[in-house]
Amino acid sequence: MALVTVNDVLAYSGFKYSDFTENGLEMTEGAFNEFLNQLIPKVTQMLHRYCNVFSFEKAPYTEYHSGRGAQDFDSAQSDYNPEDTVYFLRQLYCDTLQVYEETSTKTSAQVWTARSLRTNLVAGDYEIYQENDVARVHFWQNIPQQGTNNIKFAYNTGYPATSASLNDIKFQCLRAVNNVLLTKKKVQEASSIRNYGVRDYSQMFDVFTESTVLDDKVKLGLEQYRRAIIPAQFAYD
Repeated sequence: MALVTVNDVLAYSGFKYSDFTENGLEMTEGAFNEFLNQLIPKVTQMLHRYCNVFSFEKAPYTEYHSGRGAQDFDSAQSDYNPEDTVYFLRQLYCDTLQVYEETSTKTSAQVWTARSLRTNLVAGDYEIYQENDVARVHFWQNIPQQGTNNIKFAYNTGYPATSASLNDIKFQCLRAVNNVLLTKKKVQEASSIRNYGVRDYSQMFDVFTESTVLDDKVKLGLEQYRRAIIPAQFAYD
């Protein structure tokens, strides 16, 4: 996935293919476009990794958790601790969450049973709470039994295409790509490339460290979109 296009980069940076060289010669338009088409996904991946997200754009995502069962063994009768009924989603929750529990045994074929959301009209099994882009699912009934990867959460992660947040993130991506172009313009690393192939271009990207691409201005712009990491391991399991 790429957050911006070649035309976006050209419009933002003001650069043109003739501004760069390759093997001491002026780059062709095709070679420069090929370079950008490989650069943009790599920078997008850097942004994803820095912010701990699967995707900034709306995309389907499925994750599995292990049911904890009732772990309050101090009561006269085994009961649930508060954390036994709460599960944190790993990605930026957007909408259309569907929850399933595997109700079959591990020695038989999988059977996934849908759990329902509690609403004004339906008692349901769980509710969703979201704070600072961290979503948690709290079960009130049909609480998942203890098991391994027996709870499935399927949902859309990321921001809507027309949202101000996604537009802001795309702007940070353009700034990051431009950092690479400015560095390339300065050192003209393309002069060491002998071929036009993908492999040769890929070797060149190693020259640009993450600190060069994601400078302090880009990191500051992305700070509000960084996915919070839940410190307690049990929260995800």
